[in-house]
This record gives sequence, structure tokens and C-alpha cells, in this order.
Amino acid sequence: MDDYDVFNEMKNIKPIIIGIDKDNSFFWSEQINNHLFEFMPIRLGYNLSEYDKNYIEQTKELFIYYYNDKNTYTNELLKLKKHFKHYQRFPEIAFIPSLETYHELKSMLQELGIRVVNTQKEILDYIKNIVG
Repeated sequence: MDDYDVFNEMKNIKPIIIGIDKDNSFFWSEQINNHLFEFMPIRLGYNLSEYDKNYIEQTKELFIYYYNDKNTYTNELLKLKKHFKHYQRFPEIAFIPSLETYHELKSMLQELGIRVVNTQKEILDYIKNIVG
């Protein structure tokens, strides 16, 4: 049996980008199949009728976070922490549009030390920096 090489395994860890995927065409074209990082969608509910069926199929294996704005700030923050801890994935950056409705979600992510951006250009710039 071969020895397990922790150091080589650690090289396979990809940066994680989390983001609201309501405009799933951007994430579908730019992020889902990118081998340089892992994409973690934020869904605003369990109703997927607004999403393209192909997109749903392609993202079903991802570590999706379902945000509930009806939940209290403290409970949702705890749920978010547990999600990251359980799946052992901690995002470096989050795409959250600059709408007032996402203010609490932005605050939670920032409280966890995650950089929050609100334009697709900022995400693409981040990706370019990964490429080098």
C-alpha cells in the first residue's frame, strides 16, 4: 500500500469562490468548470424554478449554501459557519450584488473574514490573479 502524501494532497486544494447565483449565466460560463478554483453557489431559497435545468444539473454536486433571510442574523451566521466547517471549505471571496436586500448576508460573510465583492468584474479580476 502506498503511503498517503499529505503535502501532495494539499497542493490539490483550490481556492473557493462563493456567490449568489441568481444570474446563473455568469457563473455557468465563467466559474463552474474552472479547474483553478471551486465554486460554491448561494441560493436564496429551495424553489429552483428560476434556474435553467441544465444549470441545476451541472451544479447539483457542488456544496450549495441555502440562505434564509427570514432566519435571525445570529442563527443564519451559525448555519453559515457550520456549512463551511462541515464541508471543510472556506471561501476566500464572495460575490454578493450591491442590493440592500443582501446587506445582512454581506455582513455575515465579512464577519467571517471573507472578502465581499459586488461586481462580476471584481470576480473576474480575482480569477485573473489566480492564473498569475
